[in-house]
Parts: sequence; C-alpha cells; structure tokens
Amino acid sequence: MDTREFAEGYQTPANHVVKSKYEDESPEVSTLMEGPRKWSSFFDVKLEEYLQDGTSPNPDADTNALVEDYLLGWNAPYLYETVMDVRKSAYTSPDAQAATNELHFHVMNREMWPMWLRLINPEGTRPATEDEVFVMQANLALHASEIFKTAKTVREKEEGSGRQSGLVGRFYGQLTEIDTAIVGLELIRQQISNGNGGYALVPAPHKFEAGHDNKRRSADFVFIDTQLRQARGVQVKVRVGSLDQQSHDDPSARTRIYDDDFITLVDGIIDLGNSRSEYRGRGRYATAAAPGLIALDFLNHEMPMQKLKKHPVFKMHLNHVMHGKGVAREYAGNRTPYLQKAVAHIGERLMHDLYKQKTPAA
Repeated sequence: MDTREFAEGYQTPANHVVKSKYEDESPEVSTLMEGPRKWSSFFDVKLEEYLQDGTSPNPDADTNALVEDYLLGWNAPYLYETVMDVRKSAYTSPDAQAATNELHFHVMNREMWPMWLRLINPEGTRPATEDEVFVMQANLALHASEIFKTAKTVREKEEGSGRQSGLVGRFYGQLTEIDTAIVGLELIRQQISNGNGGYALVPAPHKFEAGHDNKRRSADFVFIDTQLRQARGVQVKVRVGSLDQQSHDDPSARTRIYDDDFITLVDGIIDLGNSRSEYRGRGRYATAAAPGLIALDFLNHEMPMQKLKKHPVFKMHLNHVMHGKGVAREYAGNRTPYLQKAVAHIGERLMHDLYKQKTPAA
C-alpha cells in the first residue's frame, strides 16, 4: 500500500493524547510516563510526516536538536531507570503493567535507531549496511536475554505463591516483539546482501500501535519500502489462536479482529518457532509458548566471540555479551536454530502483503 494511503488509515489520535484514556491512572505512573509519552508523540508526528511526504528536505536545526535530545538527553540517561521504576510498580499495579509496553517502544527504538534516521532524514542518511543491521539484531538479542531471565524468575515466584500478576504475559509480549524485530532485520540484511538497501523496519509509535478507537489496525511495527513508497503494519502475538469474533449486530456473522488491508500477523509459535514441550503430569506433555527463543538462537549461533572481540561496538563490552550468551546457552543451548526458517515463514508473506495493494506514489 502506498505510504500516504497507509498513513490515512491512522488518523485517530494516539491513546496517550486522549485525556479520558488515563484519567483513572495512578499519579505515580502518570508522572513516570510524562517523558516517554512526550517522546512517543514526537515519533507519531515524524512517522506520519515521512509516510505523507518522504521526499521532504533534510530536517531543520530544531528537529536535529530534538533527535539529539531524545537519544542523548533522555533515552540514554533516563530510559533504563524509568523502565526499572515502572517494572517495580508493575508487580501490583495494572497501570504500571500497561506502561511497561509503552516503554518497550523506546527500548527497541534505542537499538533500531539507524532505521529511524532513514525516515527522519531520508536525504541525508545513507542506506544501512549489513554490519549495522547485525549490531541492531545483536543489541536486541542481548536485551531479550535480560527480559527472558527476569520473566523466568517472576514466573517461578508467582507459581510458588499461587498469585498471578499478569506481568509475565507482558514480558512474553515484549520478547515476541524483539524476536520479530530480529527476524525482520534479518530479512532486510538479506535484501542488502542482494543489493537492495531500500527497506526500513521501525517500532510503531503509539498512534499506530494503539490509536484511539483504531484497534483493528494496531501495529507493533511498520515495514517500509523507501524506494517504491509502500508500507505495511505488522502485529505480533505470542499465540494468535482464533482471530474471529462474533459481530455485535449479527451473532451468526464473523468478523476479523485485524484489518487485512493494513496488518500482517506474526504468530510466535507458528512463525517464530517459539515453543517447547512441557510436562503436565500423568505422562502428558503439551506445547507451551516460549517467547525469546529467536533472540537466544541469535546469541548462540550468530554472535561468535572471535568476531565480537574484534568488533568496534562490542569489544569493549564483552562481559555484557558473555552474560547474554550464558543465558542463551542455559535456556536454548541444544535448540536447532530457527532464525532462517522464521525469515522464510514471515518474509514471503510480508513481502506479498507489502505490495498486494501496490499503488504508485503521487
């Protein structure tokens, strides 16, 4: 779908600018989320500007200053602290649990920033290289290893206490998003290798991820052909299950939850292979969702230490890398890598959906 037509499908405001959506939110969470929501609005605007007119000139000095302020003035010094503060409250607060998902947009942004540069400054940014895409994937995988370990700890604690907070489900959703990002970036890396550097994948800012009264087009990512000016939303589920629901007007009719014209669905089990067999007692086993395995696969099989020791980005942070690889070995060490199968599962369908309604840009 042409990027302008895609943008027209997201004209409802983001939830965070609709005051009534958060009127009952706890003051503590509202205060913690002031900065993140301000920056989410910035990306709402920047993505819509790009989709509407990707041939705009280089950003002005004010935009450049805002970009630097986001990366160095807020994201780098404050994001981690905010995530930790919200996560502490999330054990008992549903408001904070919902806020963890809003913050996850910024966590992924931090690692996928070169993709955003191509949209914010399309004329002044060269295409990404294979190595730059690898760095994005590696940093996402390292972050996923931390979430994976935290989710496991919380799950064991909750199983021991018999109390479910819902926080594990939030972690699982975040891990599935990271896995999808790694797969999408791998698709882009392959396209670059084949001489086509015209693709971008960015986390969907809030207007596109949870637009007010626009749930059928909710996207976790936006996949873009920057040369042919086509765009597609990607919605990620730990387990898609049944996506049909009864119509309120006619209970015998069935309607799709997501709009097929805008959204490609990714199933964590079917598309990403994120599952494992769990013993349920009395000789019974069942397939259980296991988000994060694509990221752990990447750490185990795509990040050899001999390469990282020489890599300018990672050679000074090998302790961090070793910790992540240790988590990967512990929880996915014997698993056959699934990354390329996941690329095949998702890539062909995503490419088809990106161009199935192809219309020439005006």
